[in-house]
Order: sequence, then structure tokens, then C-alpha cells
Amino acid sequence: MVIEAYKDPAFRYIVNNSSYTVADGVPILKSLQFLYGIEQERIAGMDFMPLLIEKAALENVPIYFYGSDKDILDLVKNKALKENPGLIIAGMFSPPFRILTQTEQSDIVDKINLSGALHSFRFVWVVQSRKNGC
Repeated sequence: MVIEAYKDPAFRYIVNNSSYTVADGVPILKSLQFLYGIEQERIAGMDFMPLLIEKAALENVPIYFYGSDKDILDLVKNKALKENPGLIIAGMFSPPFRILTQTEQSDIVDKINLSGALHSFRFVWVVQSRKNGC
């Protein structure tokens, strides 16, 4: 993800403007230690996400799932609802694995903004995207 953000200005903007960006790889930790002397504990996104979803359910905060494919989003939705009764899922969207047009990007942003979601979870599959020319 770090390399993709370095190479792709649009992806870099998303990473730099998110509330939380969790790169869960050990190389990130080692780089922080070596370059900046920062002792950071490893936080895997898939370990952190359930805590945020639980908090959203307890506080009635609507959430939105974006990315991956429909089957994965359905699995995440079903598990999240099972483990967090009362969770409000304002929407979900699985974009095509290709570069989106400006109009498509704008429509997706509008859809998320109009959904009422206060938090969105983006599932980024850099390898899958790269294999499909994105």
C-alpha cells in the first residue's frame, strides 16, 4: 500500500485523507524503527476493524463498506450484523476492478455521502487492482 500511495497521486490522496490508514505489515514497523526511532506496535486492519464496528453499533453510527467484491462485502456485512445487533449499515459498494471514470468516481462519492454513513471502511486489494490494470 505504501508503494502504491507513493506512485499513484489519487490513491495517495485517499490514504493521506483517511481517518485511519492501517498498513499491517512488519516492514512498515521496521522502517519506522530504523528511520525515525519509533517503536510502533503492529496493528492489523482486520484486528482493528471489528473494534470500530462494535463502537459504531453501540453509538448508533451508520457505516459504509466499499471495495473488494460483492461476495466478500456480503460476508463482512453478515458477520458484522451477527456480532453487533443494531449495527446500521448505510450501504455497500463493490467497484469494478478497473480504473473508474471521473463520472463514476463522482457518483460513488455522492452515493457514500448521501447514504448517511459517518464512517466508511474501504477494503483495498492492491495486488488484485494491479493485476487488472488499475
